[in-house]
Amino acid sequence: MNPYVQVYILDAVFGSDKRYTYFVLPEQRAALRVGGLVLVPFGNGNRQMLAVVAGFSSSSEYKNLKTVITPVDSPAEIDEDTVELCQFIKSRAFCTFGAALRAVLPRGLSVMTEEVYSPGDVRRETDGLEGEIAEYILASDRDEITRRELHSRFGDESAAALVRLVSDGIIRKRVRVVYRNNEKTVKTVSPALGEAELSEYLDGSRRTGSKKRLELLFALAEHGTLTLNELADAYGISAQVVNGAQKEGLVTVGVRRVSRTPYGEKECPPPEEKPLTALQQAAVDTLFPLVDSPSAHAALLYGVTGSGKTRVIIECVKRALENGKSAIVLIPEIGLTSQAVDKYRAVFGEKLSVVHSMLSDGERADAYRAAYNGEVSVVIGTRSAVFAPLKNLGIIAVDEEQEHTYKSEMTPRYHARDIARFRCSRDGALMLLASATPSVESYYKAQNGVYTLVTMDRRATDAALPEVVISDVRGDERVRNMRLIGTPLAEKMRETVSSGKQAILFVNRRGYNSFASCQDCGNVIVCPNCSVSLTHHVYSGDYRRCEKLVCHYCGYTVPVPDRCDSCGGKHIGFFGFGTQKLQEELERDFPHIRSQRMDTDTTGAKFSHDELLGRFSSGEKDVLFGTQMVAKGLDFPLVGLVGVVNADTLLYMDDFRAGERTFSLITQLIGRAGRASGGRGLAIIQTSNPDNEILRKAAAQDYDEFYRSEIVLRKSVLFPPFCDLAVLVLSGPDEFALLEFAKLIASVSQKMERSNPPDARVIRLGPFRQAVYKLNGKYRQRIVYKYKDNRFSREFLAKLLAETLKITPPTISAELDINPSAI
Repeated sequence: MNPYVQVYILDAVFGSDKRYTYFVLPEQRAALRVGGLVLVPFGNGNRQMLAVVAGFSSSSEYKNLKTVITPVDSPAEIDEDTVELCQFIKSRAFCTFGAALRAVLPRGLSVMTEEVYSPGDVRRETDGLEGEIAEYILASDRDEITRRELHSRFGDESAAALVRLVSDGIIRKRVRVVYRNNEKTVKTVSPALGEAELSEYLDGSRRTGSKKRLELLFALAEHGTLTLNELADAYGISAQVVNGAQKEGLVTVGVRRVSRTPYGEKECPPPEEKPLTALQQAAVDTLFPLVDSPSAHAALLYGVTGSGKTRVIIECVKRALENGKSAIVLIPEIGLTSQAVDKYRAVFGEKLSVVHSMLSDGERADAYRAAYNGEVSVVIGTRSAVFAPLKNLGIIAVDEEQEHTYKSEMTPRYHARDIARFRCSRDGALMLLASATPSVESYYKAQNGVYTLVTMDRRATDAALPEVVISDVRGDERVRNMRLIGTPLAEKMRETVSSGKQAILFVNRRGYNSFASCQDCGNVIVCPNCSVSLTHHVYSGDYRRCEKLVCHYCGYTVPVPDRCDSCGGKHIGFFGFGTQKLQEELERDFPHIRSQRMDTDTTGAKFSHDELLGRFSSGEKDVLFGTQMVAKGLDFPLVGLVGVVNADTLLYMDDFRAGERTFSLITQLIGRAGRASGGRGLAIIQTSNPDNEILRKAAAQDYDEFYRSEIVLRKSVLFPPFCDLAVLVLSGPDEFALLEFAKLIASVSQKMERSNPPDARVIRLGPFRQAVYKLNGKYRQRIVYKYKDNRFSREFLAKLLAETLKITPPTISAELDINPSAI
C-alpha cells in the first residue's frame, strides 16, 4: 500500500478546495480505499475534518506532511465512480467537491463531524461566562455536551470562552463523527434450538413455562423467522412473550433492514402488448446497435406528440437489460411520475426503482442502496435520478429533454443532461434524448451529426394531429364581461364534455389575481423582500372567505390592505388572473362540468399528483386545468380539447429562450388532444396578438420551421449553441455597495482577460441587474460571459470565481452559473 493519500476536504471553501496529500500510518493503509472517508487535521489549527480519499501515491513533493487521524465508516457507498463524478461536477459547475458529493448522495445519507465537550483534568474556580459554561458541563449528567448546544445556550461569545477553558484543561474537547443513514429496521425472531430440541417442545416431551411461548415455537417452526409485528398480528404474541422466550434460550432476536418501496403497494398494470408501429420499429432498428455497442453514443429521438416515443425508450431499456446492463430514465416533472411509473412498472416490475423529491429521505436512501447493491436495474425519476449509482450502465434516457427543470437552480448548478453525457461516456452507454420540441442546442447537434437523429413524424395511433384555432379575444363578449374563457372556447368545452370527452385548460399563473394596485395613485403592492408584485390568493374555509397577498418567490404573506400605503386611498383593485380565478369561473358559469385544479397549491402533499391525475384518468373529472404541469407528457385518450386561456402571458419573457419556451409549451399542450384513434382533437389558443409569429408556428406544429428561424437569430447575436454562457451573480442587502462591488469585479475580470490565451477568449457583458432585481431582501447584479467551453476557458472562470470570492466582503455573496435556464 502506498504511504501517501490524496483527499478532498468535505467542508473546504471554494478557494481552498483542492487535493491535499497526507501520510498514512502502516496500520491504517489496509482500511483505506478510493471513496473512503477519513478524519484529517486541517489548517493552521489542525481542526479535525472529514475528507474523501481520491487517490494514492508512493511519493510526495511535500515535506513534513500531516498524518491521517483515522479511517471513518460511511453511511453510503462512495466508490471510485462517485469520486470521478464529483470531480466532473466540481470542474463544470464551479462548486466544491463537498457540494458535489452532497448533490450526488440522497439527503437521507450523510456523515458529519461535531465538537463535543466534557470535564477536563483541572479543577479550579472560574468566573464570568467561562465559569457558567464550566459549571454547566461539570454539572451535566451527560458524558459530553455539543458545541451547538453550548452556542445556543450561551451565545456567540461562548466560542472564545471554550477555547480558553480547553487551553486551561478545565474542559476537554474532541470531535466525533455523526452518521445519518435513514435505515428502517424491524426486529426478527428465530428459533434458538436445534431441530431435535425444537421437536421435543412441539411434541410435549419438553415443557416451557408458558403456553404463549409454546405457541411462539409452533409459529416459528412453521415459518422459520417472523417479525415482531407479524407475530402480534397473526398470532397475538406480544414482545413480552418473545422477551421471556429469549431469556429461556428458546429464540434469538435480530434486526433486519426493510427497504421502503413507495410504489410497491400500487397494483402493477399489465404490460402493453401492441406490436410496434412501423415508425417505432424503424426507430428501435436504428437505436439498438447504439445500445449494443461497447462505445458511448448519443441520439435524439425527435417525434411528434403521441408518436410513441415512450414505447421506443422502453424497448431500448429492455435491450440494455438483455445485454446485462442497467438503465436510467429521466422525466422532467413530478406530475408525470405516476403515468410514467405505471408504464415502466408494467414492463420491469420489481427491477424498477423510483426517485423524486416528493419521496421521504428514507425512501430516497433506500432507492440509492437498492441501485448500488444491484437490487434494481432500472431507475426512473426526476433530475436527481441521474445520480443513481447503477453499475454497468447501458442507457440513460432523458424524456422531454428541452425542459428547464433538468437544470438545478441550487448549488451545484448542474444540468442533468451534462451528467448523463459524462456517465454514458465513461460507461460506454447510450444517451438518448427524446422530445417533440427538442432544445435548439440538441437539435443543432443532431443536424450536424454529433447526435444520431431518429425522427417519428406520425402519431402511433395514426390519429391526426389536432386542429388548432388561434382565437382573437379582442372584442369577445365574454372577455369584455371580465370572463377568462372566451366564447369559442366556452362553446367547444361544453360540446366536448357533452360528447363524453375531456378537456385540459392551461393558465400560466397560480393564485387568484396577478397583482393588486391602488386605483387612486396606481401604486402596485410589491413584496418588501423581492422586486415582484404580490399575487392575490383566495382561500375558502368552512366559515369564511380569506384573501391574502403572497410572494411566489420568498413566501411572504400579508392580508389584503384596506388602504394604499403610498397615498392612503381606499380603492384597491385586482388585476390579471390565475388558476384560482379560473376555478371560480368554471364553478359559476359551468356548474355541470366537473373540474380539477392542478398547480403547486394543490399538489404539495405526497402522491397528490397521482391522486389528481387518477381522478381525471378515471373519468371522475371532465376538465383538468392548471399551470405548466398539465401541459406536457400526459397521455389521456379521452382528451378531445385543450385550451390556452391567455397565450399573451408567455410571449414577452425577458430571456433569449423566451420564443423557444413559448413554442415548446404550446406545442406540447396542443399534443395532449386527440391522442386516441378515431377522432381529431382541437386546440384553442386565446390571445390578443393573433398575428404573433411564435403562436403561428406553434399552431402549425412546425418545429423545423421554428428551428430554422431561431438558429439564424442565435448565430447572428452569438447565443447557444454557438457559444456557452456563464453568469456571475452577485447579491447583497446594500444596493449601492453591491453596484460598486460589481464594477470592481468587472475591472478585475478585465485585467485577467488581457492575459487569457486565445482559446480562453471571452466576451463580457455587464454588470447589470438580474431580471428579478431584489430577492429575499438582497439586491442582485450579474456579469455575463460568452465563451467556448474548453479547458482554458474553464480555468479562466475558476480563477475568476476564486479571485472574486477572495475579495468579496461578508455582506455580499457570489456564485457562478453555467448555461443558466434563463438570463
